[in-house]
Amino acid sequence: MSKNSFFNEQTEQSLVKTTIVSKYFDVWANVFISTQKGYPERSS
Repeated sequence: MSKNSFFNEQTEQSLVKTTIVSKYFDVWANVFISTQKGYPERSS
């Protein structure tokens, strides 16, 4: 595989990872934000 073709083709594993992240990122971000709101003094 040449350097230039690395991003041209998505592997099956990469597609699975992308699907998982896309599906759960919003939920994870909301949990993270809610937790941070509970501890404002720890935020920087």
